[in-house]
Order: sequence, then structure tokens, then C-alpha cells
Amino acid sequence: MIAPPSAGGSTWMRRFGDYSDGFASGWMRLRGTRRRRGVDRGFILSDHADWPGLLWAIGQTGAERVMVTHGSVAVLVRHLREQGA
Repeated sequence: MIAPPSAGGSTWMRRFGDYSDGFASGWMRLRGTRRRRGVDRGFILSDHADWPGLLWAIGQTGAERVMVTHGSVAVLVRHLREQGA
């Protein structure tokens, strides 16, 4: 599931039970960022990714289901459905 940082620790997230969390940001290039953010995993991925890069990254996860909560939701969901994701 991809959600904005504000979802961390929320009642919405707690309903999913135990989970591992990660944070995707260009800031993950800096040493210690993952530890300071208090997340299980850090992914170096700029939140200013271009469209092809974003679609590539989603495809590389191998996820069977993608949930979009931010940005051009309708456009992205439509494109993913057309690609069979």
C-alpha cells in the first residue's frame, strides 16, 4: 500500500494490524535518514519522479494490487488498468 507520510500511526493504518513500513524519497540517499524517520525500509525514489519512472517503479514492485491515494489518481489508475497491473 502506498500512503502519504501523514498516514503513519493513524487509526486508518492501525486497522491493518502489524505491518512493516517504508519511506520512498530522494532524501533516502542521505546516511541515517531511514533511522531518523523510524521506518523499516527506505527506498531511494524521488517524489518528483517523471511519469515513465513512476510507472516503471510500480511495475518493478510486482504488486498484484496498487492503491493510489495522492496525485492524479484517476489518470494513474486508468493507465495501470490498461497495462494489466
